[in-house]
Amino acid sequence: MANVTFKAPAGLFQVLGRNGVFYPVINGVVTVPEGAAPPALSGNALLRGYNLGVGATGATGPVGNTGAVGGTGGTGGTAAAGVTGVTGPTGASGGSNTGNTGATGATGAGTTGATGSTGPTGATGP
Repeated sequence: MANVTFKAPAGLFQVLGRNGVFYPVINGVVTVPEGAAPPALSGNALLRGYNLGVGATGATGPVGNTGAVGGTGGTGGTAAAGVTGVTGPTGASGGSNTGNTGATGATGAGTTGATGSTGPTGATGP
């Protein structure tokens, strides 16, 4: 089945075919399958975006300018202080070992005392 091309009225952007499908209007022309072609693009055809009693829908206006960028936000607050760390465990005891015994001191080097005096002479025997 061949396609049929129609010139669409200005402002029309879709045409409803007899098969219930809307066909887009491109550069003022719409192409539909021959069996789906409406009877005419004037009179009793159903047109989307076009009102035969009023006229064509006007074109969409230009997009407005972009608004100004907002100001910079304020500085953030100071963070809360961190929590104090836990106390570490007590160190291990030194153990039961005592230090080594010190060396024995040297013997004194004092001088020998003087000889005592001679005792009295004993009595003469009987």
